[in-house]
Amino acid sequence: MPDLGLDTALLARSLAGIASAFRTKKDPVVLIESAKILEDLCAQQLVAKKYESIYLAMTGMSFDIAGEGPRSRKAYTMMQGTILPMESIFNNSEYLARTYTKVISDFGLRDLSSLQHEASDFFRVLQRLQSANQFGLSSDNEDNRIVLLGIVDLLLRYKEAVIEKDPSKFGELSQAIEDLQQIAKESDADPWISMLARLSCMVISSAMNRSILRLPLSNQVVERLVELKRIELWPTQLEVINEGLLDGKKLLICTNTATGKTFLSSLVASTASRERKVAYVGPTRSLVEEVGDKMKDLLSKTGKTVAVSTREHPESDAILNDADIIVATYEKFGSIVKKNLIDSAVIGSLIVDEVHKMSEDERGIPLEFILTRFKELNGKGPQLVALSGMVNDSDVVGFSDWLDAKYVKKNWRPVDLEETIYCNGVLWKKNGVKTPTHMISAPGSDQMKRIVITARFVQEEMMKDGQCLIISLSRTKVESIAQEICDILRSSETFLPDIGEIRNKDETLRKKLIDEIANTEPELPLYARNLIELVKFGVSYHHAGLPLRYRNIIENGVRNKAIRALVATTTLEAGVNLPFSMVIFPFPQERRGMFKGRLPVASYRNLAGRAGRPDFDSKGTSVLIALTNYEAEQLSSFYFESGEEQLKSAMTKFVKSVPQTRYAVQSEILGLLDMTDRSKADIIEYMKKLWFWKSAEDEYKQKLSDRLSWEIMKLHKFDFLDEKAGKLSLKPTGRLATHSMLYPFSIKNLVDNCKKIADGNFQGDQFDILVLSLAGIPKEMRTYYEIMKDVKILKDAGIVKQTIKQDSSIMEKYDDTELAANFATVLWYWINSYETEKIIELTGLRKTDAAFIEESLREDAYWVLSTVTPISESIVRMKASQRKRIRELAKFCKLGCSDPMTVGLMEMGLPHMGRNTAIKLGKFLKAKRKTLSELQKTDLETLFPNNKTSTDLLYDEIKELLRTSQNSVKR
Repeated sequence: MPDLGLDTALLARSLAGIASAFRTKKDPVVLIESAKILEDLCAQQLVAKKYESIYLAMTGMSFDIAGEGPRSRKAYTMMQGTILPMESIFNNSEYLARTYTKVISDFGLRDLSSLQHEASDFFRVLQRLQSANQFGLSSDNEDNRIVLLGIVDLLLRYKEAVIEKDPSKFGELSQAIEDLQQIAKESDADPWISMLARLSCMVISSAMNRSILRLPLSNQVVERLVELKRIELWPTQLEVINEGLLDGKKLLICTNTATGKTFLSSLVASTASRERKVAYVGPTRSLVEEVGDKMKDLLSKTGKTVAVSTREHPESDAILNDADIIVATYEKFGSIVKKNLIDSAVIGSLIVDEVHKMSEDERGIPLEFILTRFKELNGKGPQLVALSGMVNDSDVVGFSDWLDAKYVKKNWRPVDLEETIYCNGVLWKKNGVKTPTHMISAPGSDQMKRIVITARFVQEEMMKDGQCLIISLSRTKVESIAQEICDILRSSETFLPDIGEIRNKDETLRKKLIDEIANTEPELPLYARNLIELVKFGVSYHHAGLPLRYRNIIENGVRNKAIRALVATTTLEAGVNLPFSMVIFPFPQERRGMFKGRLPVASYRNLAGRAGRPDFDSKGTSVLIALTNYEAEQLSSFYFESGEEQLKSAMTKFVKSVPQTRYAVQSEILGLLDMTDRSKADIIEYMKKLWFWKSAEDEYKQKLSDRLSWEIMKLHKFDFLDEKAGKLSLKPTGRLATHSMLYPFSIKNLVDNCKKIADGNFQGDQFDILVLSLAGIPKEMRTYYEIMKDVKILKDAGIVKQTIKQDSSIMEKYDDTELAANFATVLWYWINSYETEKIIELTGLRKTDAAFIEESLREDAYWVLSTVTPISESIVRMKASQRKRIRELAKFCKLGCSDPMTVGLMEMGLPHMGRNTAIKLGKFLKAKRKTLSELQKTDLETLFPNNKTSTDLLYDEIKELLRTSQNSVKR
């Protein structure tokens, strides 16, 4: 090996590690560590520029051999800007050297179409120069040329096998590998060329072993995977496949964040049919939407259908039986099963993501019952695939045994992670090292100190071309934190000119993102305008209350680096793989909605694992912010030194009478009775099939019977179920609760107060306000109490406090009707077409509550009132006019208006016709006494002068709808 520009012991160790891989097929750890050394040398620019391309090629290929795709892509990407030092081999042709380098990097990136183009170009130019006698080749370099051309031939052979979807070519390829290895070994080629050849042979061998061509996939799926450049499996994915994932075997898969579990789910989905459906269930709507989109993309050429069923997609429920794949949240899937919208027997594979959520109060119990139901179904049940980023080592064996599944648990990460705590100018690293920093805090409240420190970290990462994810456990704080960070970045440009330079560099990307937000409709909602102001400074926020279309826009903005700082709730804990170099926890011990306590270790590690951008970073960094040494020690002990939390069943909290778990178990009891009448003893026996019974301590098991008896007694007392001859059965109220996705005592409150409204002599606004107040009384709406508690009550909403009450005999800790008037006030303004700014002014809400008003509240109010509308006469006797009005009010909540003209515009369903646009257009049409068919483009341009693109799109949509309607009438 010649001097490559850095004669150090570190270099020697790296090259020795790579060379050892030629002699033995040991564990790839040595190869990976060797590649990391080379990667670090390149990153620190400690190599001679002339030989940088060789280092990068060796780095990429070494990672590639070990199956470290994300790390190899970074090296190959960097290699594209370099030239292998081979000009002299081809008589000083820089063009051929550059093209050859591109061939190697294109293969590394699995860009097969570019590989073919560059290779063809290389051979075409080479042949032309030789034919024109302009390219005399000296015999001195003959061996070098033979080996270099042999490498290209090998890469093209692999490309042909993949493009033709023909694994039988692997036999010929194996022989070609042996031939090239022998040539490289025996030739007099330069050592670096010989090493490159031998690495290429190992890369192709590894690629064949991990190739998707070896999987039982359809040609259409393989074709799409090639387009997506997902041609080989990562090592953990290969192990899961080898354990029988695509053969119907039950599996528990425990690997870190961003290790390709969603990809494995999509492969299982590719095996689906209408007779043997695949169901995927996850904890959040964001994750479910992302997985649904990825499955649709992968299966786009197969004809298989994917139904994404969430509260945002109720229309999907009608097509579940015709779909091949069902993607839903835990709660929605449980409701689908309870309503018998699908036959459980046709579920061939059930994929349960983030299965460690079984320990959570709110989601754990529905998830545990789903697993129990399906693992017991028809004796053997469908294939169960449980996915998790965290399951305690001691629980993996027991839990997989309970599932009757094999398990795969790996600690592999695509990018290294450095975990730290910041406290008073010092970084406490997980390995015990404490490093001083120049970070400066600021005076003010504890909250402001944490935000200022966070902003300083954001500034540092921006100057390193990085991106930050900032976690808040409170949805109500996310937008305000984003605004405060944005304000700090704006003001810092005057004394940190580098920040301004970075903003200028990103300006084109941000402008494109702003245009995308602005072009969603002519008259933007307030939260969209707020987003635009944040995006101007590379900041945004993300939570479940942000509409799907805007979440997608923001996520794409993070992917293309227009967004440098994203403040988010824990919705990003699961799925939604976005590129961040740093994850910051400013408030690691803040209150979580109604619940106190730290972020669980599993959630912290999942979120911290988001740090590190494949293709960009060698490592990611997570930072927990502490204000005192005592707090830092607490955080270190809890998050760094403790092991993974046990996979405890949330049923243990039910036995302790924790409210949320009690409500969930009440729902599950009713769900069991909806399937068949059972005795109390039957229900207790069913509970013994739960993970709880296998994992809980004896003291909890002994208390289960008494706890269940108490809940059954309450359900019986409040008219949810009946008992005859020792068998429990559902009454109409119980069946309503089972099918509603609301907790039973949320239904109890709704039913009681519906009766009061229906029986009272309420007319006009009084009736409307009372009905609107119902939206605020389900227990599920308590998550919004922090926002709603200080709302200034509408004068006419006084009737709510007089009428809407909670039955005191329920004896619950909270009065769920206490803020009903607050909800009624905001909703009354909303349906009466008040602008959001005016609603905020009148109610005392904050500007950062805009997304709550314009999206979260309207969706949930529609959900609750839509549950009220179909209540049967046997439960609540209502006049037909009352029932009709409740149905209308539910619709008005969803649309944000009650004016007939505006409602009509909104119901057209046009993509660019939002609430604000419809209200403004409706007023215009009334004032001008025009119909839609008389509307001119100039009218819209005058009405919406600041948003021409979306105005033009809206005009085209209106005209197309009118044309289609006219044609329909003619037919």
